[in-house]
Amino acid sequence: MRPTIFLSYCHKNKEQADIIDSYLKGHFDVTVKRDIRDIKAFGNIENLMKSVGNSDYVLMLVSKEYLESESCMYEVIEFIKDTNEMIHFADRTIPIILPNVSSNGSNIYTASGKLFWVKYWAAKYRELDQILKEFGDEDYHQIDKEKATEELRKERDRYKTIAENMANEFLTLITKNLLCVNYEKLDKKGYKQIEDKIFSVTENEPEERISKLDELDQERFKYISIIEPIDPRKPSFPMHDPKFPASETYKINLDGFTDVWIKDESTNPTGTHKDRMALEVLRKFYLPLLRSNIASNNKEVPHLSIISSGNAAVAIQHLLNDQRMPNLHVLTDEKTDERIVRSMEKNGCKVFRHKLEENPLKCKEILELTDNRMGVDISSREMLDPINHIYYDWLSYEIINSRADYCFIPFGTGDLFHNVLNIHSKEFFAESHDLRLEAPEKKVKKTHYIGVTTYNSQSKCDKLFSPYLPFSPIKRNMIKAHTQNGICGNLTELKTIDEGYVDKAMEIANKLNIDCEPSGIAGLGMLLQMADEIDKDAKILIVNTGKLKNKFI
Repeated sequence: MRPTIFLSYCHKNKEQADIIDSYLKGHFDVTVKRDIRDIKAFGNIENLMKSVGNSDYVLMLVSKEYLESESCMYEVIEFIKDTNEMIHFADRTIPIILPNVSSNGSNIYTASGKLFWVKYWAAKYRELDQILKEFGDEDYHQIDKEKATEELRKERDRYKTIAENMANEFLTLITKNLLCVNYEKLDKKGYKQIEDKIFSVTENEPEERISKLDELDQERFKYISIIEPIDPRKPSFPMHDPKFPASETYKINLDGFTDVWIKDESTNPTGTHKDRMALEVLRKFYLPLLRSNIASNNKEVPHLSIISSGNAAVAIQHLLNDQRMPNLHVLTDEKTDERIVRSMEKNGCKVFRHKLEENPLKCKEILELTDNRMGVDISSREMLDPINHIYYDWLSYEIINSRADYCFIPFGTGDLFHNVLNIHSKEFFAESHDLRLEAPEKKVKKTHYIGVTTYNSQSKCDKLFSPYLPFSPIKRNMIKAHTQNGICGNLTELKTIDEGYVDKAMEIANKLNIDCEPSGIAGLGMLLQMADEIDKDAKILIVNTGKLKNKFI
């Protein structure tokens, strides 16, 4: 059955829509629906708009005119709301971005640009709402006021719906989570992207996986084979678009504080800081293992096993897919949300459930429980010790380089927190400093590092709860050694978050269009919880470890 594509566009962009419409019908076996051709079949524009949800795919021509159009914005937002799960929207929608949405003040790829469009629709709502309020009953005489203003009130309510959903439900989704096509580059390569989306398997389904080392694609494999130079001018993360710093740090307005910043890891390939760890697992552990096998004339490619609550597994599997490596075997708790399990399986993981609260597991037990007796466990300390195999070192330098007075870091396994403290300590005592350290006279600041965790198995911060950590817990006396020796700020500590502050943090994050989940933004909740202990004018860094992007769910 041929796919149905709904072409959503503003009439001011009819010329561009005609070009795309003609190309699709001339080159692909698809049915293209659009208003000028199909409105008769649906009776009116409203019924046609409702049919959007029944289309297989939606192509959106996103332009300044599109974002200013009530009918276009209401149409697409209703389409989003009609889907039971946001992932359906991500799976079925391809935005085609016109150049006039990248101007400075209204650039949809920036936080300020997203807020510009929220304010635009909020202003239209206030204007019409005020007009309706200014007319009293006496202005209508014998006319039914409710009936006379019914359409205007509907229009006002549509403005409100658009304003409320513009940033979180629309702009953030299309700029961070969807395959976007640049209209100016919509040549054969651009249309190939559209064709692949509609007719090919999903990007998370790799080609046939290799089973022997001589089947390796050397051209692809070189991306993880690169020996990472310790030079900020030559970074290697993200793998196909390396930069340092790899993620953005930006200032936010937070009542009661003057200098709060977000270190935002949500822009990483799968949406979390675990992408950094995943690349290092392949580069510093899996690759040497494969080389060892080659040296011993063992050409078998072993499967990896890991204990994961979701994000780490998907990040590692994403890279394994890229390299056509064998599937990751994942051990997850029997209480893990079914949606998370499906996301791991969708991306290629083989998932096994176990009651992880019963007792800590050893390597051999993890391999047996994941049906991978001849494979390799990468959960245990002896395999991935964060001290000996530092895989958050680049992120740690990005955090340290912010020179914050206070830094709040989510603490699940504790790897990131541990790495930051270790690198901070190394640079504190070093005579010769790492090139990645950016500090006056190469002196690190005595930052107060606060690790944020929970011991509540029912917490919304589900990825911070771990009754038996795969790595030994960081002992409080080690943290005390850092504070007592004046290496870090004396408030450096591991603290538990109260659930009420998790809710407050999420509410603030949503208003600020921060892409996160409760576990990822727990640092903001802890700042609110410790508000009376924190200097209001201090520089504060909140590490947002992100959340899994919708296309990987």
